[in-house]
Amino acid sequence: MSTRGEPDVARQRALLEQMLDTVREQRRHLIQGNAAGLAETSKLLEGLLARQRTLTNGRAARPDSSPPPSELQDLTRLLQAEGHMNYLLACRGMQHVEMALVAAAGGQQDVGPDAGDAPESPRILDSRS
Repeated sequence: MSTRGEPDVARQRALLEQMLDTVREQRRHLIQGNAAGLAETSKLLEGLLARQRTLTNGRAARPDSSPPPSELQDLTRLLQAEGHMNYLLACRGMQHVEMALVAAAGGQQDVGPDAGDAPESPRILDSRS
């Protein structure tokens, strides 16, 4: 027996899976430092998020709507975790960019994750307190 909500759930599942693939592709671009690919996947993700909001809002507006199935909740949690990881990677990337800018301004060339803990190395987050 088929219920009215099954097509919506299938569309939401497919959309969440597409978003998850896009977030993972976004991570590859973050790791590779591919700004053009990152911009492309970010734009794609923005469109997917808009579609997701439309589906979610339409589902919530129906008086007979029930909570989303656990598989959608699980996909949503996984998507949030993957997005958070990308956020952390982007923050770390910005720290490296900032360190490179500080080093360039000071004339120092030895900057980056392998630069070591030399006291003259510029440090964004100094854990030696």
